[in-house]
Amino acid sequence: MGIVTPFIVFKNQKHPFEIPSQWRLLTMTADEKESRAFSVQSMVDRAMRKPIDSPVLSECLSHSDTVAVVIEDMTRSSPKREVLIGLLDELNGAAIQGENVSIVIGL
Repeated sequence: MGIVTPFIVFKNQKHPFEIPSQWRLLTMTADEKESRAFSVQSMVDRAMRKPIDSPVLSECLSHSDTVAVVIEDMTRSSPKREVLIGLLDELNGAAIQGENVSIVIGL
């Protein structure tokens, strides 16, 4: 990928900035000219299969565990439904029973 200069767009102008060398850049969005379309489901699936600095959930959980999932409230624009479906599918695959899952809506 080469060297990438991060930037923000403000008032339709790009404003580049530097990242301290001790920081680890995990991801950044693509420039519109380079953007590729990814579905939310494919991104959730990828995050479940390859979490950053963590084993997959099925390796961390036992079928008898209880799990609390915190999602943001409806005032936040995000693909809550798709993310929650993907996460619940992953918990189901880890043999976590529905009665052992609580969904908490954060404000």
